[in-house]
Amino acid sequence: MFLRDDETAEGELYLDDGLSYEGQQKIEIKFTFKNKQLTTTQIPESTYNFPETQRLDVVKIYGLKYEPVMAVVGGYQTKDFLYDADNEYLVMNGRNVYLNNHRLIELLY
Repeated sequence: MFLRDDETAEGELYLDDGLSYEGQQKIEIKFTFKNKQLTTTQIPESTYNFPETQRLDVVKIYGLKYEPVMAVVGGYQTKDFLYDADNEYLVMNGRNVYLNNHRLIELLY
């Protein structure tokens, strides 16, 4: 995710089964980064719900001006991320970032 100068961003992800046209399982998700939180909103026309086991592989946030001291992921605090101050980006393993949660990540300073 690439942040604007005010450290906010938003974008959408569309997924479907890739095979059928009618009656297909599809989902459209809006990702928002605001107030140091990465959140999701499922578009109402979506016909698929992520199972509890479906998660992101890697989270990359570009444009962070300061290094967080901690992140809250899945309700748990962690320091399991890398921050590059020279290039202003954060990389985090997504193993605990489940897509069925509304609030994915919160950065603490």
